[in-house]
Amino acid sequence: MLHEFESLLFACPNEVAAVMCRPDGGAKLQEVREQFATPEEINEGAETHPSKRILNFFPDYRKRVHGPLATGRAGLETLRAECPHFDGWVSGLEAVGDE
Repeated sequence: MLHEFESLLFACPNEVAAVMCRPDGGAKLQEVREQFATPEEINEGAETHPSKRILNFFPDYRKRVHGPLATGRAGLETLRAECPHFDGWVSGLEAVGDE
Protein backbone atom coordinates (compact mmCIF):
# COMPACT_ATOMS: atom_id res chain seq x y z
CA MET A 1 0.00 0.00 0.00
CA LEU A 2 1.16 3.49 -0.65
CA HIS A 3 -0.23 5.05 2.49
CA GLU A 4 -2.54 3.93 5.27
CA PHE A 5 -4.84 0.95 5.70
CA GLU A 6 -7.98 3.07 5.37
CA SER A 7 -7.23 3.68 1.71
CA LEU A 8 -8.35 0.06 1.16
CA LEU A 9 -11.75 0.94 2.58
CA PHE A 10 -12.37 3.29 -0.34
CA ALA A 11 -12.31 0.18 -2.54
CA CYS A 12 -15.48 -0.99 -0.80
CA PRO A 13 -17.53 2.04 0.28
CA ASN A 14 -20.84 0.17 0.53
CA GLU A 15 -19.34 -2.45 2.81
CA VAL A 16 -17.94 0.26 5.07
CA ALA A 17 -21.35 1.93 5.22
CA ALA A 18 -23.04 -1.40 5.98
CA VAL A 19 -20.59 -2.23 8.77
CA MET A 20 -21.16 1.23 10.22
CA CYS A 21 -24.97 0.70 9.96
CA ARG A 22 -25.21 3.81 7.79
CA PRO A 23 -26.13 2.68 4.26
CA ASP A 24 -26.32 6.31 3.10
CA GLY A 25 -22.60 6.75 3.81
CA GLY A 26 -21.48 4.53 0.96
CA ALA A 27 -22.32 7.20 -1.63
CA LYS A 28 -20.27 9.78 0.28
CA LEU A 29 -17.22 7.53 0.33
CA GLN A 30 -17.74 6.71 -3.34
CA GLU A 31 -17.70 10.43 -4.18
CA VAL A 32 -14.28 10.72 -2.58
CA ARG A 33 -13.08 7.55 -4.29
CA GLU A 34 -14.04 8.87 -7.72
CA GLN A 35 -11.70 11.85 -7.30
CA PHE A 36 -8.65 9.56 -7.49
CA ALA A 37 -7.32 7.01 -9.97
CA THR A 38 -7.11 4.40 -7.21
CA PRO A 39 -8.04 4.34 -3.51
CA GLU A 40 -4.34 4.11 -2.68
CA GLU A 41 -3.79 7.63 -3.97
CA ILE A 42 -6.08 9.18 -1.35
CA ASN A 43 -3.49 10.82 0.85
CA GLU A 44 -3.41 14.56 1.04
CA GLY A 45 -3.21 16.64 4.19
CA ALA A 46 -3.72 16.25 7.90
CA GLU A 47 -7.46 16.71 7.50
CA THR A 48 -7.93 14.80 4.24
CA HIS A 49 -6.00 11.54 4.59
CA PRO A 50 -8.13 8.37 4.33
CA SER A 51 -8.77 7.72 8.02
CA LYS A 52 -9.70 11.35 8.66
CA ARG A 53 -12.13 11.31 5.73
CA ILE A 54 -13.77 8.15 7.08
CA LEU A 55 -14.02 9.65 10.56
CA ASN A 56 -15.68 12.74 9.08
CA PHE A 57 -18.46 10.54 7.66
CA PHE A 58 -18.49 7.94 10.44
CA PRO A 59 -17.33 9.41 13.80
CA ASP A 60 -17.77 6.02 15.49
CA TYR A 61 -15.33 4.30 13.09
CA ARG A 62 -12.72 2.17 14.86
CA LYS A 63 -9.91 0.83 12.70
CA ARG A 64 -9.41 -2.48 14.51
CA VAL A 65 -13.12 -3.28 14.59
CA HIS A 66 -14.72 -1.85 11.48
CA GLY A 67 -11.76 -2.04 9.08
CA PRO A 68 -11.40 -5.85 9.13
CA LEU A 69 -15.17 -6.32 8.97
CA ALA A 70 -15.52 -4.12 5.88
CA THR A 71 -12.51 -5.51 4.03
CA GLY A 72 -13.60 -9.05 4.90
CA ARG A 73 -17.01 -8.39 3.41
CA ALA A 74 -15.45 -6.88 0.28
CA GLY A 75 -13.06 -9.76 -0.24
CA LEU A 76 -9.47 -9.94 -1.36
CA GLU A 77 -10.42 -9.99 -5.06
CA THR A 78 -12.12 -6.59 -4.81
CA LEU A 79 -9.26 -5.03 -2.83
CA ARG A 80 -6.67 -6.35 -5.28
CA ALA A 81 -8.64 -5.13 -8.30
CA GLU A 82 -9.01 -1.62 -6.91
CA CYS A 83 -5.57 -1.24 -5.30
CA PRO A 84 -2.65 -2.13 -7.58
CA HIS A 85 0.11 -1.57 -5.01
CA PHE A 86 -1.70 -3.76 -2.52
CA ASP A 87 -2.14 -6.36 -5.26
CA GLY A 88 1.60 -6.29 -5.96
CA TRP A 89 2.37 -6.77 -2.28
CA VAL A 90 -0.01 -9.75 -2.03
CA SER A 91 1.45 -11.20 -5.22
CA GLY A 92 4.90 -10.95 -3.67
CA LEU A 93 3.70 -12.83 -0.60
CA GLU A 94 2.15 -15.49 -2.80
CA ALA A 95 5.39 -15.86 -4.72
CA VAL A 96 7.29 -16.51 -1.49
CA GLY A 97 4.86 -19.32 -0.76
CA ASP A 98 5.53 -20.82 -4.19
CA GLU A 99 9.30 -21.01 -3.69
